[in-house]
Amino acid sequence: MKKPILGIYSLTCCEGCQVELINLGERLLELFEIYNLGNFSWVEEKKDPKQFDVVLVEGSPMTEENFKTLRELRKKSKILVALGTCAHLGGIQKIKNYTENKKGDKVKMIYKDWRKIYDVNIDPISNIVKVDYVIPQCQINKEEAYKILVALATGRKPYILNRPVCYECQTNGYECLLQLGEPCLGPITLGGCGAVCLKSKRFCYGCRGPVKGIDPSKHLANLKKLVGEKYLKDVMETFGAEDEILGQAKDYDTNL
Repeated sequence: MKKPILGIYSLTCCEGCQVELINLGERLLELFEIYNLGNFSWVEEKKDPKQFDVVLVEGSPMTEENFKTLRELRKKSKILVALGTCAHLGGIQKIKNYTENKKGDKVKMIYKDWRKIYDVNIDPISNIVKVDYVIPQCQINKEEAYKILVALATGRKPYILNRPVCYECQTNGYECLLQLGEPCLGPITLGGCGAVCLKSKRFCYGCRGPVKGIDPSKHLANLKKLVGEKYLKDVMETFGAEDEILGQAKDYDTNL
C-alpha cells in the first residue's frame, strides 16, 4: 500500500507547535514510517511535491507570501489540518484586531516606514480556505496530534471528545479557580489539554476554542459580573477565541 504524503508548513507564528511534534521523539519516527514526508523544515529540506495527502498548517497568514502559500497548499492537499491556536483561532497575534487605531499613532511609534507595513486583520485560516480538521491548543497536545495523524494515515476520521476542560480539571482533582473568583473559561472550552493551566494554578484562557454546540451566554454573563467587561474581553482575546465564543452565544450582549 502506498504511503500518504505528509506536509507540515508554518505561516507567521512562533513555530511552537512544530516543536511539540519534534518532542514526540521516537514516535515521530514512527509517523514517518507510515507517511512519506513531503515537507517539514525542522527535519529536512523542502521537497515540495506536487500533491499532498495531508498538510498541517501552523500559524496565521499575515503577509502576502503567507496568503499565497496557504491558498497553494489548499489546492495541493487532499486533507488540510489547522495546527494549533494560531491557525485555528488566530492566536495571540489576533490581539491586534481588537486594538484601536491600528494604522495610526501606535504603528507610527514603532515603525519608521509605517506606510510600508502590510497590516491585515488576523483570521483563522478557515476564514480563508477550507479546513478539514483542527488540532487545537497553544501549544498543541502532542499526544492528541499523534493520534489524529495516525487516524488520517489509516483512513479513519479523527475526533476529539466534545467535553469541557472542567472534566479534566475535576478528574485530576485540581482546585476550581472559579470558586476563588477567577474568570476561568474552562466550563465552555473544549477539553483535551489535560487542564494544564489549572494544574499550574492558572485559569483557562480558551486556547482550544469553545465546546461545540453549547451556548456560553450564562457563563459569560456570570464572568462579566465577576470581573467586569474589560477583563473578560482581555481573557477571551488573549488567544483569539472571542469571536468563536461569542459566535455561539445566543442570549448574551455580544456588543462587549
